[in-house]
Amino acid sequence: MRFFFLLLCLANAVWFFWELHSGVFNAPTSGDSTAPPILLVSERENARRGAAISAIVDRYSQRSLASATQEVSAFFSQPHDLQITQRDPQAEDSKARENRDRSGCLRIGPFADRLEMRRWLAAKSLTAVDSYSDEFTVPGDFQVYFPPARDAEQLRINKMMLRAKGLTDFWPIPSGDLKSALSLGVFTEKSRAILYRDQLVKLGIVAAVRQRNRIRPVWYALIRQGVVDRLQDDAVTVTDADCRSHRIGE
Repeated sequence: MRFFFLLLCLANAVWFFWELHSGVFNAPTSGDSTAPPILLVSERENARRGAAISAIVDRYSQRSLASATQEVSAFFSQPHDLQITQRDPQAEDSKARENRDRSGCLRIGPFADRLEMRRWLAAKSLTAVDSYSDEFTVPGDFQVYFPPARDAEQLRINKMMLRAKGLTDFWPIPSGDLKSALSLGVFTEKSRAILYRDQLVKLGIVAAVRQRNRIRPVWYALIRQGVVDRLQDDAVTVTDADCRSHRIGE
């Protein structure tokens, strides 16, 4: 029994020293590992592809820079004739006049009516691009009137007073600044209107005189500017206009 016990102790001692010699009981030390990281297969393929693309881009950039440098150097090493275009004011004015003549019109008029306008164009052998009517105010006749009434009752009293004075030829003014006034007479000459007013004043009728305006319609014709040399008539007024601003066939 003692022999087996000693043999077991000897075996344990030999095992202990062998483990101690192999470093099993040494504590692991902390520190940065210099071993390369472990890459997956997919990560390795992506890394290879990125490196290849980066190399291609670097080579292309170097070639482009070298090519551009060579082109710039070659350009400045050779003489070049620079052509400078100068403005020609006369040519520009001529072109502007040509464009204006193409799009512009001459407005001819005024004519009393469309028939007079057509007769004038026919006499000149001209064709109107367009024509249109307009109207303006011209001085008219002279009116003798009794001042406006404040209301309908006052108007009735004014009429009774005029009849009592022996006047029967009068009529109310229906609208305008003199609405509810009574017109006593209309004259083409101012002197005759003033004479009649003075006669009414002698009868005790306070009358007044005003000149009336009337609307006169007129017509204008539009023709191309190219026929201006054929217009030698002082009876009409010729002014510039724009053909495009009027409707054809109005």
